[in-house]
Amino acid sequence: MDKKNANIFKKPITESDLQAVLDCDTLEAAEVAFERVLTFKRKEKYVLQHHENKITKREDDRHSGDFYYTRIKTPAGSKKVSGNYYDVIIALYDFYCTEKTGSPTLADIRPDYEQWFRQGRKPATVKISNLSYKHIRGTALDRTPICGITYQTVKKFFQDFSAKNAGRYTRSLYAKLRTDIYTMLEYALDNGIISQRVAMYNFTRDISVRFKQSEPRETWTMEEHRKLIGYLESLDGDIFALLFEYQLLTGDRFETASAMLPGDVDEAKMRVYIHLHQITADEEAGSKYMVVEGTKGNGSSGIRYVPVLPETLSVIKRAISIDPESVYVFEYNGKPLNPTTYRNHVHRLCKAAGVPYHNPHSARSFVASVLNTGGNIGEMCHYFGWSSQSMPSHYGRDISDNDSQLRSNLAKIAPRTTRTI
Repeated sequence: MDKKNANIFKKPITESDLQAVLDCDTLEAAEVAFERVLTFKRKEKYVLQHHENKITKREDDRHSGDFYYTRIKTPAGSKKVSGNYYDVIIALYDFYCTEKTGSPTLADIRPDYEQWFRQGRKPATVKISNLSYKHIRGTALDRTPICGITYQTVKKFFQDFSAKNAGRYTRSLYAKLRTDIYTMLEYALDNGIISQRVAMYNFTRDISVRFKQSEPRETWTMEEHRKLIGYLESLDGDIFALLFEYQLLTGDRFETASAMLPGDVDEAKMRVYIHLHQITADEEAGSKYMVVEGTKGNGSSGIRYVPVLPETLSVIKRAISIDPESVYVFEYNGKPLNPTTYRNHVHRLCKAAGVPYHNPHSARSFVASVLNTGGNIGEMCHYFGWSSQSMPSHYGRDISDNDSQLRSNLAKIAPRTTRTI
């Protein structure tokens, strides 16, 4: 301990500290308060062992009572630290834990953070966080000691990211990046790595960001679509072809279509129930996939009945007939379909049918574009499970709120066939 600072910092736990603990209403609150006192004392001890400059207690007309100041050496030069006893200790502790001893960085805490983040969260949420962090990994922000991260540090990250990737990413990605950074900093705060919350704002307001403009997804022409349907109809016992045909006829997502249960099909009323089931990656089982509770986007909008055509019901029946004991309508070897494997099969099917390959999700864009009668946008949002009326601009236009009109438009993409189960 530096002798110059010994007398100033010889402050054991005082009666006022203990009284603050005793004044707590519950035992749990008292334990928390006492832990805070001990945490501060540990930080105080750490400062006594590392700080070499004299810490001066100042009392004059402007400053009286508990006011201290000292100086620290930074790469940019000498820097003054001042304030009450608590503020000085915390500031010195933060300084020596960052530049002097190599305080943990975001990269250092990420493994423990990911383990904590998985608790009680959906696998899809964990996956989004991991994908967002790929854009942060290896950057200056990722390597900066957490105690040294400020609003300006994060703002600089977004400025650099925007300059490097202008026009390549959407506003949604920026929001996910901000959320991931904020959550990691909150984790650091809760675990005592930092002592103060870092201000987080809408950084896109403070920097010049040119976002990627959403464009309609490229999809098949009507002629190519009919050619595909004709080829798929000729196949027997191919569960991948049946799921692809179902998507081409309905525009349903892979996540919900592959998680459909036989009980979700209402043949009498010619409709399918889309509910809180979706397929997603099992983070703990590697490449395996599982069906979980949860739906993409707004949950209340995602739960719905959608009308289907006789051709669509025929596809569903043929899929169930492959394995009448299956849990899901579209199932392969008793397991949910793997999206990567499914896309590979779609490649195969498109090539065999003599049409260009597009991502299976393009079927959603195709159906949305066909379902256009200049009618009600709200009905289109209901059919596709969209919570925002801006979504039709990404896929197609609008359809009528008349159910018979809806079926009439669906019939445009499902020419009558004689195929039965």
